[in-house]
Amino acid sequence: MNNIIMKLNFKDTFRGQLNKENHSIEIGKGQDAMAPYELLYGALGSCLHATFMSIAEKKKINFESVDYEITGQKREKPPTTLEYVNVSMTIKGGSDQEKLKKSAQMAAKFCSIYETLSQVADMNLEVNFEA
Repeated sequence: MNNIIMKLNFKDTFRGQLNKENHSIEIGKGQDAMAPYELLYGALGSCLHATFMSIAEKKKINFESVDYEITGQKREKPPTTLEYVNVSMTIKGGSDQEKLKKSAQMAAKFCSIYETLSQVADMNLEVNFEA
């Protein structure tokens, strides 16, 4: 089992840093900081893409790049867990659109963060293509 160690440091307000070795991300309110759900959506997109790449490599399917847009809504009543999450995935320069779409759907099934979120939220994956 992998131990994941992240360090967070906060001031006496909701302003802080997420640190790992020589990298840091500003956390809190404001334009130069990431809010908790922005970090969560970033983690979801990263996990989904890593899983998608692994599947595409095994199937020997090529693509130039992938853009993700992730949106969602929290419930109004506490606990305000996510009600739904929409992931829009745009694959550019794909060699086989049908295989890439199936790979994206498989990635959603095998991405641990996607599956974790699916326990509390309705999840939707949309796969688009650009030449």
